[in-house]
Amino acid sequence: MKKLQRMLSLLLALTMVFGLWSLTYAVEGSDVTLSLSFSQPGVKVGESVTLSIEADRDFSTRGAGMTICYDDTVLAPDLEGSSTAAPLQIHAVTVGGKAALRVSFMPGLEPVTFSAAELLAQISFKALAVTEQTSVSVDAAYLYDEQLSEIPVHSAGEACLAVEPAAEYVPVTGIALDKTELTLEEGKMESLKATVEPIGASDPAVVWTSSNEKAAIVSDGVVKALTEGSATITATTKDGGFTASCTVTVKAPNAGYTVKMPADTVATIGGSVRIPVVISNEDGQTGYNAFDISFAYDPEVLELSSTTLSGVTVTAQSGKVNVLGYGEDRSAGSVPFTLEFKVLKMQSSEVQITTARVDNSGNAVVRNASLASLMDDRTAIAVTGYPVTLPEGFNGSNNATPGEDYTFTALNDYYDYTIAVTVGGQEITVTKNGNGSYTIPAELVTGEIVVSATKTGKIFKVTLGTDMTGSATAQYGTDYVATINRDESYRYTVTVTIGGKEYTGYMASGKTYTIPGEDITGEIVFKVEKTLIVPVNPPGPADPSDPANPTDPPKPVTYHSVSFAGSGAGAAQGNATSVAHGGTYTLNLKKQAGYNYTVAYKMGGKPAVAVSPNGNGSYTVTNVSAPLEIIIEKALNIEISVYEYLTLDKKSVFLIVADAALGSGSVFTCDGDVMYYSEAYGAWAYLLITNEHLDLSDVQPRVKIAALNDRLLVYSGYDVDRNGQVDWNDVQLAHDLYNAKYDAFDTVNMSKYLSADVNADGKLDVRDVAQIAWAIWTSEEARA
Repeated sequence: MKKLQRMLSLLLALTMVFGLWSLTYAVEGSDVTLSLSFSQPGVKVGESVTLSIEADRDFSTRGAGMTICYDDTVLAPDLEGSSTAAPLQIHAVTVGGKAALRVSFMPGLEPVTFSAAELLAQISFKALAVTEQTSVSVDAAYLYDEQLSEIPVHSAGEACLAVEPAAEYVPVTGIALDKTELTLEEGKMESLKATVEPIGASDPAVVWTSSNEKAAIVSDGVVKALTEGSATITATTKDGGFTASCTVTVKAPNAGYTVKMPADTVATIGGSVRIPVVISNEDGQTGYNAFDISFAYDPEVLELSSTTLSGVTVTAQSGKVNVLGYGEDRSAGSVPFTLEFKVLKMQSSEVQITTARVDNSGNAVVRNASLASLMDDRTAIAVTGYPVTLPEGFNGSNNATPGEDYTFTALNDYYDYTIAVTVGGQEITVTKNGNGSYTIPAELVTGEIVVSATKTGKIFKVTLGTDMTGSATAQYGTDYVATINRDESYRYTVTVTIGGKEYTGYMASGKTYTIPGEDITGEIVFKVEKTLIVPVNPPGPADPSDPANPTDPPKPVTYHSVSFAGSGAGAAQGNATSVAHGGTYTLNLKKQAGYNYTVAYKMGGKPAVAVSPNGNGSYTVTNVSAPLEIIIEKALNIEISVYEYLTLDKKSVFLIVADAALGSGSVFTCDGDVMYYSEAYGAWAYLLITNEHLDLSDVQPRVKIAALNDRLLVYSGYDVDRNGQVDWNDVQLAHDLYNAKYDAFDTVNMSKYLSADVNADGKLDVRDVAQIAWAIWTSEEARA
């Protein structure tokens, strides 16, 4: 329970850190009402006043936050002169473009108790300007009780204050602007804020002027950009003539076009890095025609491979490349080109956009192509070493670091592997460590590593039962067939163990017993029990063919053989193998978990007849008049579930989970791709990105079973980026995935997406981010 509470505590902390204040929790406890009051109803300009914040009752909380809004043209907070009840702290923030203060503390393990008898905070303000009334109010407040449930918070109302002129004349001594440089597009406006010194000057009036009113004009500090060019905006105090200036650069509008680089990526020496560039529009434009984008890169680390691209003009020189396109109608949000680079050496690098212009054909006659906004002007490339190719299912890093040993591990399954390794195209000998792992010595890690493996099924001993013939060994992956030479005078009962465990998955047909190759995972032992069939003379009248002679002996009872066939024949363990003529035969099945069974019979070779189970799960065939063959078929009971894993921009990621008792030589596939086996879910998982809603009926036909042995694994734990250690990069990656930074499985593969659901609840959200951070937190405490 303490672990769960601590996880939730950190969840709230990360919620605040990542701006996710909209999360709600179960409401428990009594309401808390906050009241605000000034230390006096009015002050003069330049004087200070104290705002007190108090609660109407005692309360305990593990996390608190309240936002206090005020008019910053009238009041200026003095945080150094303010105080709070521990552990509350005060921070200046901006809410909705307006000045505010946030009084808060981040959630912790231990609750903090506040008393109604003590003030929560005392905030000092200095009066700046004369006003009949200014008010301070609570915009929002959050409290979480000891169970991390939200405590409802109310405000008793706003605190009001009047500010009068200063008692004596205070001359102006200087002026400053909040910005000294400003870049605006044509038609855009932005406000400059002038601070007249000292606070409380008797005449703080300011005159605003522009040096170039063709480019930009100004009124009461609001600058409006007119045409491309530059202007100096100057604020001059009436008292004393003090000045402060801001240089304004006006650019042509960008028509809302944006250019976005892909996310930071990882590459290996000799490998390729693809840079798809996305051009979008935020002002409703649906397309574009012309673009002119230049990039810079380090030619000592990266070599441009895409010197020729379809439909565009590429101009390249050492460390620079320009891509120019025009004429063709292109859709906003599309990728008009993708640059590709080859990594030359072990050194981190980046590709950066230096300039970008985009426009549509309608503007070609009135202006040059507009400057585009850069959503992300660079892609960092971390070069981690040489690329490594491993056989499917082998474990090891996908890159090797020069000068360090590289170790990989073969699959721990039912195959024996013969390993071959090349480094830089040259075959080498690796060290076999004896525990299923192999090591390439550091001095041989000099190029791309390719590991290949040939596999042969492991061979296991077979012990046959009485009257049985078959091979003395069985090999994994190859069906094993044994034959029982029946003596019709006996009833036979066959049981099988594999690796010491009872096994019922064999198929029986007549005298043969077949074990599927994927089930041969240990030593096989057949045990045969044979019981002599003794004819029974049933009581009753003498042979009715001679009623006059009651001393005639009765006719002997005729018995018919009973055999089992079908994929589920092994489940008929312990059942009789003969039945009296005209009698009733009852079948009991020892069913294997995870399978559904159907039963039918043939009598005297006639067409099969289905048999329904009795109320107790047994099956009955009546009036047996010929040899009876009972056909038992079993099929996997597959459970499929669909969850909405993550919401992207206009799309959703759906999680498909399939569960069944698959043999070790089978896998699930979705749309023909092998699904991942997730240790966290204890089932098979796959993700689909679509702009349509998916339900179970949509997904079921897409999930199949294939005969493959190599499972793709998703490991449980907190190492989301799979770099071998759990650190804050894993928190960051999970957070980026949750916030839809990636919308495909190219940069971040599906395995990492699935690993990010660390609490295995079928969706990726901020709780997963919190749990990873909690794991790091506790680990750091343990090390401390």
